[in-house]
Amino acid sequence: MNLEDCIQIGVISRTHGTQGELVLSVQEESFIDTIFQQESIFLQMPENEEVLVPFFIDTIREKNTKQLLLSFLDYGSLESVDYLLNRKTFLPKNLLSDNFSNELYSIEGYSVIDKDQGYLGKVSQLLNFSGNKLIEVKNETSEILIPINEESIINIDDKSKEVIINIPKELIHLNS
Repeated sequence: MNLEDCIQIGVISRTHGTQGELVLSVQEESFIDTIFQQESIFLQMPENEEVLVPFFIDTIREKNTKQLLLSFLDYGSLESVDYLLNRKTFLPKNLLSDNFSNELYSIEGYSVIDKDQGYLGKVSQLLNFSGNKLIEVKNETSEILIPINEESIINIDDKSKEVIINIPKELIHLNS
């Protein structure tokens, strides 16, 4: 599976117990139901970050609202899963239902351009604070946190890797 066809759903954050169980920290609570329905999830491996590798789920259960405990087929010990720690996890875009939210998870590295202020920087990460979504934008001199919603995002252009936004200039200068 190619990276461009998928959305990051979380990261393998740590091991749990001694039988190869892993903690999957999920980016959005809304992803959990979809993950439960899957036979496999895709992991990004350091050998080739553009190609995602499927891992087949053996067991899965909810730890809390943002974490799942899972194990993979043929990975039943701590030693066998150690190299999976801190790996980003993905699902195909077409499996996830909220199109606006899903589009946002594929914009890391995109240029952010405000319709009035011009180029602001590149998206370094997406943040979610109690349901409030923000994009962290970095440039040579500053880091800007921008609240995002359907009203502030004018366009996401995957071809040119640009996010066009419209937010008040005071908001840009408030945290830059």
